[in-house]
Amino acid sequence: MIDPTDIRFFQTLRQVCDQVDGVDPASRDLVDRAIEMRNPDHLRAARQSLDALDADAKDRLLLRVHARMATDVTGLIEALRGPFGPGRLH
Repeated sequence: MIDPTDIRFFQTLRQVCDQVDGVDPASRDLVDRAIEMRNPDHLRAARQSLDALDADAKDRLLLRVHARMATDVTGLIEALRGPFGPGRLH
């Protein structure tokens, strides 16, 4: 089973990629495929593509992704709910 936080990370990464210049279209396609397929192999390929970026570009991108995820209250609440669904937190 794919961790919902992984999907949330890649969804946020896709949003950030749309807002910054210089993201390789092939990398963007891998992120899209990872979100669509929700398959560990696709998630791994997207992560490897991210890891292959220039260190400074990668750091700038990840800073924006993590800042957005950390301030997304709805996403944080959903992460706390986990498999229990609406109405029950861990």
